[in-house]
Amino acid sequence: MTISYSAPRLEGDDYATFVELALAHPRWGMGYTYDGRRLMFTAAHTAHDVGLACHDLGTFADLIARFDRCVANTPRERVRPYLVARERAHAAREARDVAALMDLSTRLGRAEIHHVLSQGMGP
Repeated sequence: MTISYSAPRLEGDDYATFVELALAHPRWGMGYTYDGRRLMFTAAHTAHDVGLACHDLGTFADLIARFDRCVANTPRERVRPYLVARERAHAAREARDVAALMDLSTRLGRAEIHHVLSQGMGP
């Protein structure tokens, strides 16, 4: 008996199709698993709290495309306005922190940056 903790690599066109699908539909978190017999393609939509799973890659791609067409005009804000506001605030905070770190890196050397961050004086 052989036990594997990772899914096998997708072969040939399946790999290219899966990558193209992921790039074409960035609001979906996609992956696949293997139960020892068949691959299972899975996806979760980040804005509409919908997930799906399918054994056939062609059907999987078709379902994702159909769902995206169906909800193309559904405003995300209507679904979760509070969460959207929190996500924007978090992104703005991260942008400020990154800008402060970039400023530090242009003014100080590596040792000084490490010292500043270790003292809790950073952004």
